[in-house]
Amino acid sequence: MVHEIIEQSIEIGIPVKCEFVINRGFVYEVSGFYKSGSITIEEEHGKLIAAARYNEKTEINEPKDIVRLNYEWWDYSKDKLDAWQKPSGTWMMLFDKYGFEY
Repeated sequence: MVHEIIEQSIEIGIPVKCEFVINRGFVYEVSGFYKSGSITIEEEHGKLIAAARYNEKTEINEPKDIVRLNYEWWDYSKDKLDAWQKPSGTWMMLFDKYGFEY
């Protein structure tokens, strides 16, 4: 069964792919994370955990946490490549929804 937070995330427009992996359960991939391309989200000990490059982990309690994480990655990455100066249209819409300035 797909996690409720992931369902809510998809409903608001967060780009999520889902795969069922034996011995791991559902693994969710969220695209649009600049240099890293994507992050994965898995359930660990009853909590959703986002993992990015270098095994950086963030607990996800609501869809806004995913948007905040993308915003932090965009803010960190925006000066590294001209194409990242502005967030993508999908993420720009989500930043607006949650009041993140860009």
